[in-house]
Amino acid sequence: MQRHKARNPSSRHMLDMAHRLSCLLAGGTDPLAFLRTILQDALALTNSGGGAVLLLERNLRLLRPLVHVGDVGIAETDIRTDAPPWSTAVWGGKATDAPSTAAPPPQREAPLVLPLLVRGDVIGVLTLHGGVQLPSPRRRFLEILVNLAAHTLHQETQARALAQQRAEAATLIDVGQDISASLNLDEVLQRVVRQAAQLMRAKVCSLMLVDAHHATLRLHATYGASQTYTQRPPLSIEESLVGDVVRRGEPLAVLDVREHPQYQFLEGVAKVLMCYPL
Repeated sequence: MQRHKARNPSSRHMLDMAHRLSCLLAGGTDPLAFLRTILQDALALTNSGGGAVLLLERNLRLLRPLVHVGDVGIAETDIRTDAPPWSTAVWGGKATDAPSTAAPPPQREAPLVLPLLVRGDVIGVLTLHGGVQLPSPRRRFLEILVNLAAHTLHQETQARALAQQRAEAATLIDVGQDISASLNLDEVLQRVVRQAAQLMRAKVCSLMLVDAHHATLRLHATYGASQTYTQRPPLSIEESLVGDVVRRGEPLAVLDVREHPQYQFLEGVAKVLMCYPL
């Protein structure tokens, strides 16, 4: 594994790092690009072979890679946070150097996993693979880099949240225009599922109506669905997973429907399922 050249950064070198980062921050550098620069400096500081910044999806209990440098084996992989070292960093808020089973054998070198905290809450982690033990001055500077990464990640998540809110507002306007543009119910519902799929970035969206006489849910409008999906028979309200939404009158979110005891093969085309009652 290739190491970074700066094996033993001097105090002057660390000051140069701090000055360069301050200039980039003052210049309004893109948050993701700035995170990559912070990560590169952390690698140089620790003589690590690779690293990554991962965003915590708290509701899903997953870490999602945002930026990476080097071959760390997790660049395109969502990581569950239920086991060490990830659980220690995410839910305990403590740095850990326990071996990672998520990385392939060449990278299983006891990575340093550092929690990124904002106002006491973990919002992600920074990982460094194959580094060395740090003396106190460099350890303190690494803590500064980690804090800077945490606030930069917070800025990025806030920007994403605002963009999502703008997209939601635009979708509501579009749906309102679609509804007022047509008096045909089928056409309106078809436009609604299209807008919902685009808003949620879902591959498939469907709208099902209750058939009270037969106690089933019948497909009424779809977006992105195959012909096989649209020709599937109605679902039983009493026995199906989607029927739970009708019986309880509450939204349902399942991370992996294949592991759910009420899952019926005919219900889905993907493992993640979100349902809302009307």
